This record gives sequence, structure tokens and C-alpha cells, in this order.
Amino acid sequence: MCNTPPQVPDHVLQNAESLLLVLLEKAMLTACEYVKAANRSTVTSTDIQYALMYEAHEFWQREDIEERCADVANEDCEDCEDCEDCEDCEDCEDCEDEEFTRANDSACDLAKKMNMYHDTWNTWAPEEPAAQAMKRAIDQKFKSV
Repeated sequence: MCNTPPQVPDHVLQNAESLLLVLLEKAMLTACEYVKAANRSTVTSTDIQYALMYEAHEFWQREDIEERCADVANEDCEDCEDCEDCEDCEDCEDCEDEEFTRANDSACDLAKKMNMYHDTWNTWAPEEPAAQAMKRAIDQKFKSV
């Protein structure tokens, strides 16, 4: 019996990291679209929750995932403009906490679908292992929200 964990090849770790980064990128973009549909200007943790629930259903059907993962894997953080522009927002007067308000289903198809995925989340039982893992992770993260 062996007690040492198996070694994961670097390329597998890099692929997994790229996939997670693309998932988070897509979720943030989706959350931003939902915020617009709700006529708000600030992304809340609930918007992120709705977006992750949406991505748990839709991410694997996106046609650009493989290409985007390859792009992310080839990006060098030193060339990333966002890294240089990051600033702490502790004293930002424009960054007031905005309360979550749900987007109306009639706002757009995306909002309608996100609301439906949120409303049916507890009864959704995905068959694919990756979707099951995403559902477990989202449930764990947002169980107290």
C-alpha cells in the first residue's frame, strides 16, 4: 500500500488551472450582464451565485471554451494590463454597497434563464461528473448566503 499521493503532470495542472480561470471569467461576465438586466451598477455575491449556477448548466456547451483555455494557458501575467491597474478599493467613495435586486424575466433571455436555473437549483441533479462537481462546490460556497 502506497501512502504518497500520485504526482500530477504539470500540463494537467496547467489545463485545469486554465479551465477554472475561464469558468470564473465567464461567470463574472455573466454576472455583469445580469446586473445590467437588473438595472444596477454593482455586482453582488448573489449575482455571482446566479452566474455560477448558470455556468454550471451552460459552461460545457460553450463553443469557445477550448480556444479560450488555450489563450489563458499562453497568457503571461507580466503582460496582463489588469495586474498593473489593480487598486485597492477601501477608500473609494463611488463603491457603495448596492443591494441585490433580481432581474425581471422580461429584461432579457439571459436573465430569464438565470432566474430559472436559480429557482430550480435545489432539484437539479446533473448526470455529468463535471457538472456534479460544480454543483457541489457552488452549494458548499453559498450554503450560508
